[in-house]
Amino acid sequence: MDKRIGNYFSSVALLFFSFLLQGESSVSLRVLDQDGHSLKEAGIGIPFLIEVEVSSSTREEQQQPQLMIPPDLHVVHRGTSSSIRSINRETVIKHSYSYQAVTDQEGAFTIGPATIHLGKKHGQKSNTVTVKVGTEQKRTAENKRIDVSVELHVATTEPYVGQAVPFFIRFYSAQEGVHLEQLQEPIFKGFKHTALQGPATGTTIIDGVSYQYLEWKSMLFPAQEGRLVIPSLIAYVTIPVKSPRGRMDMFNLVNQMFSSGKTEQVYSNALTLQVKKLPPHEASVAAVGKFSSFHAKLSSPDAQTGEGVSLTLELVGEGNFQMIGHPKITLPEGLKYYDSHAKENALTDTLLKKDFEYVVQAVKPGVYEIPPQTFEYFDTKLQSYKTLQSRAVKLTVTGTARKSTAIDEEKEDDTSSITKPDELPTIEKTLKGGGLLAKQRISWTLFLILAFLLLLPLFWKLGYFLWFSYQLRNASKIGYKRAFTIARSRIKVAQKIKNESEMYHILMDLFAMRLHMPRAELSERDIEAVLKKAGLSDEKILEWRHFFSDVIAVTFSALPAEGDLYDRIEQWITILECLL
Repeated sequence: MDKRIGNYFSSVALLFFSFLLQGESSVSLRVLDQDGHSLKEAGIGIPFLIEVEVSSSTREEQQQPQLMIPPDLHVVHRGTSSSIRSINRETVIKHSYSYQAVTDQEGAFTIGPATIHLGKKHGQKSNTVTVKVGTEQKRTAENKRIDVSVELHVATTEPYVGQAVPFFIRFYSAQEGVHLEQLQEPIFKGFKHTALQGPATGTTIIDGVSYQYLEWKSMLFPAQEGRLVIPSLIAYVTIPVKSPRGRMDMFNLVNQMFSSGKTEQVYSNALTLQVKKLPPHEASVAAVGKFSSFHAKLSSPDAQTGEGVSLTLELVGEGNFQMIGHPKITLPEGLKYYDSHAKENALTDTLLKKDFEYVVQAVKPGVYEIPPQTFEYFDTKLQSYKTLQSRAVKLTVTGTARKSTAIDEEKEDDTSSITKPDELPTIEKTLKGGGLLAKQRISWTLFLILAFLLLLPLFWKLGYFLWFSYQLRNASKIGYKRAFTIARSRIKVAQKIKNESEMYHILMDLFAMRLHMPRAELSERDIEAVLKKAGLSDEKILEWRHFFSDVIAVTFSALPAEGDLYDRIEQWITILECLL
C-alpha cells in the first residue's frame, strides 16, 4: 500500500516538473479597428481586425491557432509576427496572429475561442469576444474630433418596393488642403437607380465645427422586398503634413502647393433598408408616392382627317417619375394613338411634373369627346391606392387628310435615365472637379524664389512628390498595364516571407485590374467565363478550378497546398498573360 502511494506522488511530481520545464503559456484574443483601437461596435461592410496573441517560455514550434468564427463572418489570415523579451531573467516568446474580418449582416457575433497546441500539451484555449455589428463602426474609447469623413444617407430606411428614395454621398473635411484621391463605387444590389450627379460643394456646421463638403446624389428604386444593404465605401484621402508648431517654412509651402502629405483610408457608414411590399391590388401599379394632379390637353381642338394631334397628360406630384411609363389611354371609336415623348420638369426641390405626350389621329371626320383618363398610384403617406382622373376634352375633325399625315410610330423609352441593377455608375477618381476642398496655392513669384533657394536636393524631393501624385491620378491605367508585373513582384515577396495565404488576393487583384471590374463584384464564375471566352480548353478549365480551390483552401482554411504552390502560380501567371 505504501509503495502505491509513493509511486502516485512520484508521478505527480514528475508531471509538475515536466510542466515547469515546458514553460507557462497564455492565449488571448481581442478585436480592433484598422487603426488598432478596441471596438465597441463594428460596421456593416467595414473590415476590422482579430488578433490572437500567444505568450510562452518555450521555443517549441507551434501551429497557427484554430479560430472559431461565426458562419456569416468572412475572415482572412493577414500575417504573423513574433517577438522575444526577457523579464526577470525569464525568456518570454510572443506570437501574434492577425486576421481581417468583415460581414454584411447586422447582429451580435461571438468570435473564438482560439485553440493553440504547444508541444505535447493539450489544446489551450483563449477567451471569446462578442462583437456587435451595426450600420457604423464605434470605438470603445472616446473618439477624437473627426476632421475627414464620408457619410451615406437616404431619405427613408423603410420604403416600399418601387418608391423613389433620394440617396446622398457626402465627403466632409474640417481641415484645409485635404484632397480626395479616390472614392469606391457604391454597390446598389436590389435597386434600380439613376446616375450619380455631382459633386456639389458647400459648408455646414456640425457640433460647432465648420466643415466643407462635396455631395453626390442619386435616386434609388428598391426592386425587391426585404432587407437591402448598401455597403460601406472606402475613400483614399491625402492629408497635408503640418510643420511642427504650425511653423511655415519653405518645405511646408512647397508641400501645400503639390498636395503632398499622408494618404489615409476613410470608411463610410453602411445603410440598411427594410423594403416593404406593396399591398395586393387587382391591377399592377408602378407609380408610388404622392401625386396631386392629372390633366389632359390637346395641342389643337381642331384637326383634319388623318392629321396627327398632340395629346398631353400632365402628372404633378412627388414620386418615382423615372419608373412611370406612358399610361394607357382610352379613346372613342374612330381615333387611334401612338406614344410619343415624355418630359420631366422640376417645379420645386421635391415637386415634379411629367408630361406624357401622345399622337392622336382620326380616321374619319366628326366631333369626338376624349373621355376622362385615369391614373392609379400607391400613396406612401396614406398607405393605400388612389386614383386621379383628368377632364374630358373635345376634338373636332373635318375635311380630308393633308399631305403630311405620317405619324412616327417609333416609341421613345421614357425610362432611359434608369440604370439597371447590374450596371453601376462610375465615379471617377477625382470625382469631377478634383475632389479638392479649400486647396491653397501660392504665387508663381514666391514659388520661383523657393525653387531657387532649395537647389538640387529639393528638386529631387519635388520630383518624387510629382511622380507619386501622377501614380495616384493614373492608378487604374498603370495598374492595367503593370498588372502582371505587380502580381509577380507580390508573389516573390509572399514566397520570401512564406505567406501562401496572400496568393488568393494577388490573383483576385490581377483579374480586377485586367478586367476593369471592382474586386467586390468578381466571382469564380466570372473568372471561369472570361478564361473560357479567351480560348482556354475545358481540360485546362478543370485544371484551373483545382488550382484555384487549393489557393482558396490555403487562404481561408489554413490547409497546406498540394505541391509547390509558388511554381503552380508562376505557370498560371504565364498562361493568363497570354490570354488576358
